[in-house]
Amino acid sequence: MSTMMPALQDESIVSAAESGALVLLTQPMIGFEHTSRYAIRPLGSDYGSYELMTSLEEQGLSFVVVPPGAIFSDYRFEIPESDVELLGLRDVSDVETWVLVTRKGLPVPTVNLLGPLVVNRRTRVAAQLVLQDSGYGAAVAVNAGSARPLA
Repeated sequence: MSTMMPALQDESIVSAAESGALVLLTQPMIGFEHTSRYAIRPLGSDYGSYELMTSLEEQGLSFVVVPPGAIFSDYRFEIPESDVELLGLRDVSDVETWVLVTRKGLPVPTVNLLGPLVVNRRTRVAAQLVLQDSGYGAAVAVNAGSARPLA
């Protein structure tokens, strides 16, 4: 069965691709299995490095994301070889990393350092990694001072 996406979605995809903001997940994010195409765009000058990752397939679905290095200078991880191949990464300059921000009524927003999004800058193909045994948390306060506040 063939389904057609609304024209608005098609225009959004073209616009995102032309601006370099398109992100195509190899597999949907955990808990959001129904969408894998997003656009990442700035929230505005008042928000610094924080950006909005909006689904191009489900209206109203969006996430605030931030490059982890903008918050934690000590955030480092190795991309498993299987993911390097999956994403077609040739060089470290191909890698763009984002982490999801959560507020949910918390006094201080948190970021998911355990499940970063890794994007190939050239192809815009992305994957959400799960950094098992990394020591990183899924809800680290943005003002923790370190990517590993309990270490």
